[in-house]
Amino acid sequence: MPHFLRALLWSLSVAVMLAACAGGGGRATVIDPGDAGYDGERIVLIGTDDLLFVPEELAVPAEPVPLELHCEPAVNHNIVIIETGEEIAVCAPGETGTGTLEIAPGTYTYVCTVPGHSATMRGEITVG
Repeated sequence: MPHFLRALLWSLSVAVMLAACAGGGGRATVIDPGDAGYDGERIVLIGTDDLLFVPEELAVPAEPVPLELHCEPAVNHNIVIIETGEEIAVCAPGETGTGTLEIAPGTYTYVCTVPGHSATMRGEITVG
């Protein structure tokens, strides 16, 4: 095989590998922590690679509210309401999971139940 063909094939192989490593296959999480919280229409939570939720406190109305859980690039997370046991959303590293928060008025604790995460990944949500 001529040298230029080998070089071309090698270059294409490297390009394909780099593209594969760049990700894809889901909605990438690019969210500023200042944009997290309840914006009057939806809840935006960030599950950080440092095993924290941003924000750790929320207040929402007593009605169904869409929720987005954004995972930073290295770690997967979920959000579970302890008092109801309901898992609201799940996300893979670098992706976004969605769900709907639909619970009665009150104060609840939310956690990530991925093994080893719940000690630091918890917050409080007031509904109503």
